[in-house]
Formats: sequence, structure tokens, C-alpha cells
Amino acid sequence: MREPSSHVDFTGKEIFEVKFAVHRSETPLLLAILRHNTTVPKRFGHARIKTIYFDDRMDTSFYESLEGEPIKREYRLRVYMDRTEGARYSLEIKKRNNTITSKVRELIYEELPSGFRITSFHSLIRAFEEITERPLFRLSSELPSVELFPDTVVFYDRVRFDDRHASVRYNVDTSIRVFPGPTTTEETVGEGLCLGHDVFEIKSDKPGIIPFFLKGLSLEPFSFSKFAWGKEFLL
Repeated sequence: MREPSSHVDFTGKEIFEVKFAVHRSETPLLLAILRHNTTVPKRFGHARIKTIYFDDRMDTSFYESLEGEPIKREYRLRVYMDRTEGARYSLEIKKRNNTITSKVRELIYEELPSGFRITSFHSLIRAFEEITERPLFRLSSELPSVELFPDTVVFYDRVRFDDRHASVRYNVDTSIRVFPGPTTTEETVGEGLCLGHDVFEIKSDKPGIIPFFLKGLSLEPFSFSKFAWGKEFLL
């Protein structure tokens, strides 16, 4: 038997990801079951996240998600809003091939200059290269030839759990809200449009992982992208 793991790290790996819609009335039970059967990481177990999604003028990324394309990409900037330690930003390209996902990302610990205006994904990479004084080749080498512009902003609260015996991570995202444009601030969060349910996701290094302690819950997998939902909601 494997020794219990205190931290699950999927950095740079291909993983299997499945998502479930959870009615808000059922979320407390799900959280209680997870707290009893898994481990909340000592660091970064809870986060308030602002995610800015980017797309081209043809809405390529949006339509890939909306139409259920098996191979697709999302370009995003995550802002960790209540950071007391760790990175302030995560600049990411998420790649999906059917149920297998992988991520190219750079964690940024330095703050963007006060008043900085996000105009494109490409220019954001250059800005981070300047403030960190290091090249972000892994991201820039994955960019399409067309420009990517800030499109939709999604806020949510995340609780993260790690399996005690396997390389499995469980995320529960609640209070999911959407706003147009990248200039939304912390003070305007309450004015956004809210998703009618919460989202539970399981990430693992093997397919079909549904642990025994979840068997009694009425969980049905569904295809969901916060970006596609948010943008369609705003149309």
C-alpha cells in the first residue's frame, strides 16, 4: 500500500479530469465527506480566485468549449486575491485532449505595476518578463499566431483536498460569478451574474477515479468550462 501523501502535485503532467454539478444545498454534505476522508493541504487549501480568460477576435477558444471540441485550449490569468504567501498570479495555457488535460503555467510572485492595463495575453507575458527579469519561453512558445485579448472574468472560491493514499486532488468551487472585461475589481464582485450551482472536480493520474466515500452521492459527470458558461451568460 502506498504511504499517505501530504501533497498532490500535477505540475507539468497530463491528468484526467472529471467535473460534477453540485446543487448548493448538497455542497455542505460534500465538503463534510471530503474533510472526513481526505486531507486539506496545509498551504493553499482555500483560495479566492479571479480568472481573466483570453480569446481571439473569432472567439476560437469560446466556440471550442461551447461546441464540445475534444481538443481545445484556454488562455487565462489567475489572480489569487487573498494571498498571504505564495504566488500572486498564475499565467496559464490549459490544453485538453478528450478527458486528458495538461497545463503550461508560470507562477508570478511580483505585483503588476499600479494602474497596469491588460490589453493582450502576449503583452502580459512581456510585462511579466520585465518585472520578473526572466524569459517565459514555455508560454510564449505555445501562443497562436493571432493576438489574444482579455474577454471574460470569473470569480470563485475554491476549497482543495488531497487524497490520503493516491495521486488524486478534489476541488470544490463555490460562489462562481462572471463579469465582462478585465477591469473588474474586488469591490464589484457582488454585482456579478451567479452560476446556479457549485462545481466539484476530481483530478488524477488515472482515469475513472471515483473513491468509495463518494459512491453514495448522486454525482453525474458533466462537461463544463467556466469561461464558456460565463461568456455565454453575458451574451
